[in-house]
Amino acid sequence: METAQTAKPLFGNKLYQQRAREALPILVRQVTANQIISYSDLATELGMFQCVKYRAVIEAFQVIQGCQSSCRVLLALESKLPAELLQMKNILGIEVIEQIVYPSSEIT
Repeated sequence: METAQTAKPLFGNKLYQQRAREALPILVRQVTANQIISYSDLATELGMFQCVKYRAVIEAFQVIQGCQSSCRVLLALESKLPAELLQMKNILGIEVIEQIVYPSSEIT
């Protein structure tokens, strides 16, 4: 049985559909564990996986270019990292900057 097949879109753009497919396993895990589903926690968890992906892509590109693979990828959050995600952050080796504040003039 195949999962996460790409079907013709009923609604939403491709980016939305991609993010929904990435979020589904996390949502299923949270429901199975009787955890409260929080959008901000979900977004933070997905952000950590995005950091892992970006780091791997950048390092692979550096190797192809004949450079030493070395890069720094950061996850910037407007809030504090939820305590329940601290272990995941440490396992994945993600660097997090918390409580980023944008000047009001830059918010559109």
